[in-house]
Amino acid sequence: MGRQNETGAFGSRNLILKLARGALIAAAYIALTIILRPFSFGIYQLRVSESLCLLPVLFPEAVLGLFIGCLGANLLSTNNLLLDLTLGSGATLLAAYLTSKIHNRYLAALPPVLCNAVMVPLIISLSGTFEKDTFLLTYFTNGGIVLVEQFIVCYGLGLPLLRLVRYVADKLGIPVREWKK
Repeated sequence: MGRQNETGAFGSRNLILKLARGALIAAAYIALTIILRPFSFGIYQLRVSESLCLLPVLFPEAVLGLFIGCLGANLLSTNNLLLDLTLGSGATLLAAYLTSKIHNRYLAALPPVLCNAVMVPLIISLSGTFEKDTFLLTYFTNGGIVLVEQFIVCYGLGLPLLRLVRYVADKLGIPVREWKK
């Protein structure tokens, strides 16, 4: 018997698996954000779901899943919903895309750290009632805080998660992109 045809009404089996993986990543992002809501929103936040932002190193389809997950999670925002949906989700999309282009797992944590350190303080600063003369101080202070928070999440949680996912994928025979050691 020959190999079965892997295409059907919705395209190839590979495409369906990638879409499903992206959907699972989106659901995981939303679930982690909801479960850990007190840590996920506000001026000081350790959004544990951001540790998933390193997954595009292994699975490029994670880019869309992370964007949709962040968009869904940001619908829960009680501050400035429009800014969270556009700038916040946009920062995650940009970070995930840049991460997908990096093949070194240690460098791959930088885009989420840097993109969020630039965009999240802008959201916080624009959401507040700060005077013009304090806007830059507020922005850069929050930028430093977000930089540290994202560094903790992406390097402290994201890198170990990435190694675990890689290990499990190898054991289960799930193909992943190669990374530089």
